Amino acid sequence: MYSIKWAHSLKNLPDPTNNSYVVNMLETAKRKLSKPVQKKEPISSDSIKQLCDMYSCSTDVLTLRDLCMILVAYSGFLRFDELIHLKYNDIVFHDDHFTIEIRKSKTDQYRLGNQIVISKGVSSACPFNMLQKYLKYANLSISKDCFLF
Repeated sequence: MYSIKWAHSLKNLPDPTNNSYVVNMLETAKRKLSKPVQKKEPISSDSIKQLCDMYSCSTDVLTLRDLCMILVAYSGFLRFDELIHLKYNDIVFHDDHFTIEIRKSKTDQYRLGNQIVISKGVSSACPFNMLQKYLKYANLSISKDCFLF
C-alpha cells in the first residue's frame, strides 16, 4: 500500500490508496494479523514461599543473591533499577526490621530520596533473614560503599 502510494506521488497521479474500500481492507488486514494482548500474571506470595522453601538449605551465593533480590524487591515494592543501585551503606539493620535508603527513583520527581522499612518475618521467605544469610555467605560487609547486588 505504501509503495503504491509513493509510486503514484512520484508521477503526480491520483492516489488509489485514498479510496475508502482500500483503507478498510488495510485495517481489516491489520486486525486479522494482530495478536491479542496477553498480560503477565503477577507473582504470588505463595510461589515465592515455595521457591524459598525449595532452596532453604542452599549456601550457593548466586542462589542466595537471586532469592534475596526477589524478596527485597517484592517486599519493598522496588523497581529493578532501584534494586540494582542499592549500596551496602544504604541498608541499616535493626532488631526486627531493616531500612533501605533509595537515593534515586523514577517516581521521585524532586530527587529527595526515600526510606523503605522492611520488617522481619517468620517464614522461609523473610527478606530480613535472607539478606543476612546472603551477606554472611558472600562475605560482604555493610560498611563498604559498594553495590549490594
